[in-house]
Amino acid sequence: MLKVIATEKAPAAVGPYSQAIQAGNFIYVSGQLPLIPGKGELVKDDIKAATRVKVNWSRMTLKRQHAKL
Repeated sequence: MLKVIATEKAPAAVGPYSQAIQAGNFIYVSGQLPLIPGKGELVKDDIKAATRVKVNWSRMTLKRQHAKL
């Protein structure tokens, strides 16, 4: 059985996909855009900062299901 996972603590999906899907004991997290929290603007010209933002969004999505990276 598949369960759609969504949280308001990460940016909403911008297309026909979900933030994450749980299938049994596995959670598949979609790719996240490096959006600046509270602004909705992309992090530009700083790959380290963009990566930190993207990983944080994935953490927030997983936290919704009490899971961790």
